[in-house]
Amino acid sequence: MLLIKKNLVLLCTLFVIFALSGCTSSSIFLIKDQPGITPNIKAGKSVNANDEDVDKKKTEKSADIKQEVKSRNIDVAANQNIFDEIKENFRLPSLSSKRVNRQVKVFTRNPQYLNRMFGRSKKYLHFIYSEVKARKLPSELALLPFVESAYNPHATSRANAAGLWQFIPATGRRYDLEQTWWSDERRTVIDSTLAALDYLEYLHKLKGGDWFHALASYNWGERSVRKAIERNKRARKKTNYSSLRMPRETRNYVPKLLAMREIVNNPSKYRIQIPTIPNTPYFKSFLIDNSLDVTLISKLAEIETDEFLALNANVLRPVVNKKYTKDILLPYDNYEIFKSNLRQYQKTQKNLVGWAPLKLEKSSTLRDIAEKYDNNAVTLAKANGIRSVKAKLLKGSSIIVAMNDKNASFKIEKFRKARLKFLYPDHMFYKVKKGDTLSHIADKYRVSVRKLKSLNNLRGSLIKVGQRLRIRNSDYGDTKNTHRVRKGESLYQIAKRYRTTVDELKRLNKLASDTIVSGSKLIIKN
Repeated sequence: MLLIKKNLVLLCTLFVIFALSGCTSSSIFLIKDQPGITPNIKAGKSVNANDEDVDKKKTEKSADIKQEVKSRNIDVAANQNIFDEIKENFRLPSLSSKRVNRQVKVFTRNPQYLNRMFGRSKKYLHFIYSEVKARKLPSELALLPFVESAYNPHATSRANAAGLWQFIPATGRRYDLEQTWWSDERRTVIDSTLAALDYLEYLHKLKGGDWFHALASYNWGERSVRKAIERNKRARKKTNYSSLRMPRETRNYVPKLLAMREIVNNPSKYRIQIPTIPNTPYFKSFLIDNSLDVTLISKLAEIETDEFLALNANVLRPVVNKKYTKDILLPYDNYEIFKSNLRQYQKTQKNLVGWAPLKLEKSSTLRDIAEKYDNNAVTLAKANGIRSVKAKLLKGSSIIVAMNDKNASFKIEKFRKARLKFLYPDHMFYKVKKGDTLSHIADKYRVSVRKLKSLNNLRGSLIKVGQRLRIRNSDYGDTKNTHRVRKGESLYQIAKRYRTTVDELKRLNKLASDTIVSGSKLIIKN
């Protein structure tokens, strides 16, 4: 009898142990397979950092964190459309439906434009939304680059705002986004996103938790919004976003964002096809130890140069200079390919850099320099930020030239920027001064007012102090490669006709939007 009792106790004990182990394994399984869990890890620079030179250990640690953020939960969310999760976390309040619907019509009137924006966002949306989610911010903020830059990191406004988040130079420097001849960090995906979200969080707190006031401040400026609020208070008027007197761009800013939210929420209602964007990292950060040619990186990563520049829009020259750029972004699937190919290439002891500085010993035209060093004149002009291939440079000018030099890497890292001394002033642009009129500028440079309006897409004669006006056409390549806009034509139609892209046309012509004026002249792809 005693033996039976002991056996019963033993069996009960074993049963309890197995039951508990079963529960434990079930819990682990559930946690592992739970979709959409992203660790709250922030990568990149601290907004309050004062030191310009980051030591190597800190840089390596930062790059490791960036890679860790981008490499989590890849298999878990592989089949999930990121827009599904974004929609679940919309939190911004509503606004007048009339104002929002007006902007919805503007967007849906041009489905090709929407498709291009959604197509560009595939590369960046996962990272941006991950950061928005990690900070527990409204998911609508992940849609803000649609409004700011049409999700184009190469976008530049007339006010010289640049990148996905359209930082002006001063605000960029305020948030440690360095701007040099070699690199413009306002155009980086990671650093600019972290800076933009830091700025938005600051504005949200500054404006007492009012997201609409914060967004208006992001677009118009903190002081401008504060003055508008104070003006309404003095007049005993309401101070909410809709009641403030603001420029048209700022009045439409929040409605545009909410219009994008409406389109993402109800695409079928507007006959819009929202693409499926996997909720997985698109890119991975690679810490560079050497300066590298952009063309070489693209070749070793087995990607197109355009794909590399879309992820690394901060790179302004044909060389990634390690002194000014610490890491590069590569498509996730090509990361290991690049590492392996780079390792093999370094064993050959071939040059990693095919460009070197050149100081002119005598005055010469850019075309003569290009011919002497077997360079393409257009490529040479772009590499040095020279707008005309007809430019004549004085003795003592310093530029970079494509050449085979064993010490190219060492020389290029010591080269700060091109020093251009033109033999004849290359007047292509004019900065408007106080008291200037279009007629005065036209007389000064012997062009017609009509020509100035056409070159600068101006509808009227109004110009602002500090505005840059194009005085004559760029001479990149053949001057026959221009197109005069006809009534009813769009950038998309012109791009299709000349077998180029809308983005390329906007880049060549410094257009901030897809709007073009009938009669204006556009430079097309060479």
